Amino acid sequence: MNKVVLALIVSFLLVLGFKGILAAQAISVSVTTDKDVYYQYEMVYITVTVTSDGSPVAGEDVGIQVLDPDGFTVYTDQGKTDNNGEVIFYFRLNPNAKCGEYTIIATVTGGEGEGKFRVVPRAIVGGEVNQINKLELLPMIIANNINLIVLIVVAVLAIYIVFQRILENNRLS
Repeated sequence: MNKVVLALIVSFLLVLGFKGILAAQAISVSVTTDKDVYYQYEMVYITVTVTSDGSPVAGEDVGIQVLDPDGFTVYTDQGKTDNNGEVIFYFRLNPNAKCGEYTIIATVTGGEGEGKFRVVPRAIVGGEVNQINKLELLPMIIANNINLIVLIVVAVLAIYIVFQRILENNRLS
């Protein structure tokens, strides 16, 4: 009976020791941006670096969430770290993005990291707010209205075909 108890105690201690070895591999998650301050409608580039005991962790799944100053989610994404333990995310701030401090939360299995950046209004030039070049808005307008654009293109093509057939019929008559 004593041998069974001793074997159980040794097994338990081995399991605890193995668990301690696994726990010793500390996961660190670093979150940085290419700038500390952004204007509304600017691109934000976020780099998440994952290390374990100082060495890069490749192939790690990373989830990211960006919260505005009121705590509302404005961007989420996920990716995998490269051989340097890094994954880069980017998104464009809304033209009417709230000004203030934004929080970036990056999550991996066994760790989490946080970063911050600020959004400020566009600079005033000549007494007026420096307006965004309208061409800068074009990609967002197209993305938000792609169904309408496709519908218009199809309608224009249909009208063109109808007129071509009418002209062709008039020539044959």
